[in-house]
Amino acid sequence: MRCRTGFSLVEVLVALTVFAVVLAIAGAGIVQALRLQQLNESATSLQAKLRRVTEVIGQDLRSSMFGALTASPVASGSASVSVMLATGNGDYQVLPAGGQSFPNSAQLNILADAPDVDALGLDGRFATLTNGVGAGITFRITNVSRVGGPSSREWNVVHAGCNNTIAWDEGTRLSVVDLNGYAFDAATGVLSRQRAGGAARPLAFDLSGFEVAYTYVGDDGGTLNRATPFATAGGVPLRVALDGGVTYVLDSLRVTVAAEEAVAGRVVTRSYVSQIAMPSTGSASLASVVTCP
Repeated sequence: MRCRTGFSLVEVLVALTVFAVVLAIAGAGIVQALRLQQLNESATSLQAKLRRVTEVIGQDLRSSMFGALTASPVASGSASVSVMLATGNGDYQVLPAGGQSFPNSAQLNILADAPDVDALGLDGRFATLTNGVGAGITFRITNVSRVGGPSSREWNVVHAGCNNTIAWDEGTRLSVVDLNGYAFDAATGVLSRQRAGGAARPLAFDLSGFEVAYTYVGDDGGTLNRATPFATAGGVPLRVALDGGVTYVLDSLRVTVAAEEAVAGRVVTRSYVSQIAMPSTGSASLASVVTCP
């Protein structure tokens, strides 16, 4: 008589139970691993996004003309900042005012080598007038015309509506500039970039925070961190300021950007902080730049 071999029903049920437990454990591990991978990918993506945002802002700050801030196109404060950038299109010697009252005139004369007005390329551009005592003013040029005959190097530059120009001295120069500003809207989470004379354009979406802090270095060797820049009563940000008997110079800006994202039932939060040194002015010493209304 032959013996029959096989599994009993109890053995099969036990085996299935053990298999189900092992499968559940393995499945939970796989789900957890996938969830962690999602979280890590989200964190990496957020960090890269924030780093790109600060790199764009940092490029403008490090390239700012004279290391100075402006109040246009957006006010420089704790959640916004504006800088003046040289375009490389021209830096011109400004002639003495002659019989005019230069600080109250809506025009000035410069020396430039150009065959005609179109080649000069100043009409409609933004320009900054700076002098040798640290004062600057930015305005839009509304008209340019040659003074004298066809071979004359002297040009008349009109900036109508801007009659509070700075005083002239031997170091007064006119430079073509762009004004770039960054502003954060906490209600929408949008960080916008704007060029003076143009519309604001989104630079980054879905941010949970954006903050600018200002670091000044004093002539006593100390540092001063401020949530907003030193400014005049009219809101003009100061690169050089006197406070408590100490002269402070703007040294750097700390830009903090934050974002968050809901992933796998959790909220991933990341922030990126960049300390951006403002450029040295070299031989120039610009204290502030007024933006002409």
